[in-house]
Parts: sequence; structure tokens; C-alpha cells
Amino acid sequence: MAYLLYNQAFERSYSSHEFLTVFPNIHIVPTGRQVRLLQRRYIRDEFSRTQKPVDSPTIMTLESFIRDRYRREFPQDTCRIISDAYRLALFEEAADRANLAFFTQEGKSLSPATMERLSSVVFGLKEDGVSSESLLEDISRSNSELDFDIPRLRDIYSLCREYEKALGVTFLDKPAI
Repeated sequence: MAYLLYNQAFERSYSSHEFLTVFPNIHIVPTGRQVRLLQRRYIRDEFSRTQKPVDSPTIMTLESFIRDRYRREFPQDTCRIISDAYRLALFEEAADRANLAFFTQEGKSLSPATMERLSSVVFGLKEDGVSSESLLEDISRSNSELDFDIPRLRDIYSLCREYEKALGVTFLDKPAI
């Protein structure tokens, strides 16, 4: 499968027509804006050259390419890939259910800034392949030699576990792909 990571040198080197004849299968560009720009440019150039309607070329961002490949590899999978906003909403639900001792005071909920920061921490752990089970292992084998902040780590473990429960088998976030 041919693919292309787009940059300014490529834009200077190839016209729109050459763009799809040199690399006919798929093109990966960094932003959705460049996807739309290149698709419009190709369609206009091709129409002016042939005076016939033209199909839209396969130009994608890396994220849309990964989503497309996932859907093709697992067509029976009914999981939905969630957006960042939905991920934060699920995280808020998980934070309400989690038993937090370090990050909240008794009877109060997390502040929005703390919630967003903890969400990025849990998301970063998932991106790095750290699961709630591995966090539990770190908590259980902690000793005075290791420099872990156990109360903070317990809260993060609790948030991670509740977030994974909220995702269930119905939803996937980006690190799960």
C-alpha cells in the first residue's frame, strides 16, 4: 500500500494532477484542513483538465486513517470510538463513583481544573500502556525503597478502574485502538 506523509517540500514538488498519479492509493496529511484543501484542489484541477465529474481522492489525516483501518480490520466490532469531550464526560462519571481520598475533601467533588488534569494523567497512562492492574501491582509491592506517593497513586488507581468500567465493552478511546 502506498502512502505519503505530506509536507511543504511535497507541495512544491508535485502539482495536483501529479499528486494522485504518482501516489494513487492513499495520502496522509497532518490536518483536516489540508485534507479539504487538497481534495478541493484536485477536484478543481481534474475537472478543468477533463471537463467531467471527478471522485474525491483518498486523502486522510493519520487519525482518520487509523480509524478507517480499525473499521476494516474489525468490521463486526460494535465498539464506538469516543471523542475527547465524551471521554471527559465519562471521566467525570468515573470521578463521581471513585472513592477519592487524596484529591477531594470530604463531601466535596473535584474542581474542574483538577478533574481535567487527572483525566489527562489517566489518559496518558493508557497511552503508555499502563492499566489499572499494573497500578494495583505498584501499590501492593510498594516499600520504603520505592518513592511512590501511595495516597495519590491509590486515587489514580481508583479513577483508572472506574474509567475502564465506564468504557466497558461498548466504547473505545484512542489509546485502545
